[in-house]
Amino acid sequence: MKRRKITIFLLIIFSLITTSGYLVGCDESKNPVYPGRKLSGKAPLSLDTTVITTPGIGYSKGNVYKFFFGEHYRKIWAMPVEVPIIDLENTHGGLVFSKAGGNMQTISIRLKSAEGKRFVLRGIDKDPVKILPKLMRIHPIKGLVQDQISALNPYAPLAIPSLANAAGIFHTNPILVYVPDEKDTEAFLDGLKGKLATLEEFPDKEWANTEQFGFASDIISTEDMLRKRFKQQSVKIDAKAYARCRLFDLLVGDWDRHSDQWKWALFEDSSGMTFKPIPRDRDMAFFQFNDGLIVKLAVAINSKLQSYDYDIQSIKGMGKNSRYLDRLVLPELTEEEWNLLIRDLQTHITDSVIENALKDWPQPVFNQIGPSTIDKLKYRRDHLSKTGIEFYKLIQKEPIIAGTDKQDNFKIVRQKNTTTVSVYDNDEKKLLYNRVFDNHLTNKITLYGLRGEDEFIIEGKAGKGILLNIYGGESFDKIIDQSELKGIVKKTRVYEYGPNRYEGTTELEVFGNDPLHHYFEKSGRRE
Repeated sequence: MKRRKITIFLLIIFSLITTSGYLVGCDESKNPVYPGRKLSGKAPLSLDTTVITTPGIGYSKGNVYKFFFGEHYRKIWAMPVEVPIIDLENTHGGLVFSKAGGNMQTISIRLKSAEGKRFVLRGIDKDPVKILPKLMRIHPIKGLVQDQISALNPYAPLAIPSLANAAGIFHTNPILVYVPDEKDTEAFLDGLKGKLATLEEFPDKEWANTEQFGFASDIISTEDMLRKRFKQQSVKIDAKAYARCRLFDLLVGDWDRHSDQWKWALFEDSSGMTFKPIPRDRDMAFFQFNDGLIVKLAVAINSKLQSYDYDIQSIKGMGKNSRYLDRLVLPELTEEEWNLLIRDLQTHITDSVIENALKDWPQPVFNQIGPSTIDKLKYRRDHLSKTGIEFYKLIQKEPIIAGTDKQDNFKIVRQKNTTTVSVYDNDEKKLLYNRVFDNHLTNKITLYGLRGEDEFIIEGKAGKGILLNIYGGESFDKIIDQSELKGIVKKTRVYEYGPNRYEGTTELEVFGNDPLHHYFEKSGRRE
């Protein structure tokens, strides 16, 4: 009862503070727009007329409000910049409406060129109120949630292409545009009229066979990529390419790398299919959040909401939204391979690359935050040998090893300091996966057989072994545990349902009461 009273008291105090904070310095003025100029000649992409405007003058707040909810990038959101007016008739040879896009927060429009290539026009400002339950879509809650968009750097995506190009990873090329609010402006642009937006490529099959994406034979979503990966034994994900992208994310502070933030380029040869990642949607790069009293409490609860600074406040927070893909793809790489990737990034992302990349921001913006961001980027690059290996060790703690819908043979060998996991095809002629895990670094290995009549054989002796969680899948599976471990705690747990073959020592522990053990969620939610 006492704890409940304390909780209610804290909620009341929080409500009073947030309400008073919201009322102080609140400004919801419409962004001013002033005539710009006619550019001499033709600017790239036929954008030749500009306006002067701000991305979000309404984020300007008073000092009391900022004390509780942070300075964030409010000055940048309210800063007038010169931006070209979008010209759909001429840009990329002419763009027409394809479909409405975007997630719950971003207003976006899919466009298509005469060649059939797709582009996306994405609003700089967001509308996070849509993710709130209806009962919470009231002031001051609605206003407070909307206000925290000011933690985003509205120009962050513009600096990414030059950096990504130097890093050797695929990328899109966003340009900043203004969507006019005129009577003859196309109706499908209603949600973006009078606002700033970015126009960039939308990687899909129409962008396959282009130099920009390595002349890939196809480009597909994460969901479709994983479907192919789990269906065939000849399909693999390029772990080194993905690790390079994740190290890059540490450099620019992009913590929001969930599965929808990726496309995948397909490359085929005589050995099968290989998928390489295409990162997209860089809104969370250079995020600036935990600089107010109340928002610091939010950071304490959710470690991913950290500010872009010299040091990374939480490596775990940086990987929170991408933990499933990370644990599935990255554990096969050794620490030596990570170190090689880190040194390569440090070599190619030079001081001049960093300095020139940030000059792609509007000049007033660069003058305000460019030098400090450059210093932080250089510091993060120089310390990537430390933070990158911290991230590597985090991934190694609980790796996921998934088979396919074919017959897979898993062989696990326990030893004094290591545990080796190998996966073969059905006739054991082709090695699909092999990794030696450090018993002191890895706490748990989760193995998924998926469909097919799979075989799991555990051998070897060790004093203290890694916990193995085995999900055999739908078909008849064979699990044989011949390993020997010291201690009374069982370190092989099998999650199956229905008739299967079990052999081995007392280390084997079977949980077979739930049909859902057959079901493998690509989201990793069951973990």
